[in-house]
Amino acid sequence: MKDKSLSYYLLDICVPQVAKRVTAFATLIITTVLTPSLSAEQFTLNWTDNSDNEAGFKIERSTNSGSYTQIGTVSANLTNYTDTTVISGTTYQYRVCAYNASGNSGYSNIVEATVDSPPPSNSAPTISNIVDQTIDQGSNTGAIAFTIGDAETTASSLSVIGSSSNTTLLPQSAI
Repeated sequence: MKDKSLSYYLLDICVPQVAKRVTAFATLIITTVLTPSLSAEQFTLNWTDNSDNEAGFKIERSTNSGSYTQIGTVSANLTNYTDTTVISGTTYQYRVCAYNASGNSGYSNIVEATVDSPPPSNSAPTISNIVDQTIDQGSNTGAIAFTIGDAETTASSLSVIGSSSNTTLLPQSAI
């Protein structure tokens, strides 16, 4: 074998390696399914790992059908990624590809998700301070002025219910 030229050695060594890489590269296949997490402020991507030689997976995202940007990677054999950088009211498209030393696989199917706007906060109703009243038995305080409010409810839809903690002294009918 000493009489082989350098070009023959390169051909003998490189061709099998290239063929291996092509074969290995062809097995990098994945599919994705988007599932929302428990929080409205993040999405979790899950996929099936159909390759046996990946170094990891690249996760890419597009916002409102724009161009894709890589937002993260996970190592080999991991099959999920949680995107915690989503913004309410925005539509996202995701895709995933496997990678190894030979390059990237084809992309998975594209999945789309929209982050719903959070529900409005529910503020507690307000009531103004009512000054303590002292009256003689059998007399009347007259009207007691106070103000109520609620940020989520119109004034015409609010109601006030009063009750007596001592109905012997102040019957419910007197309220």
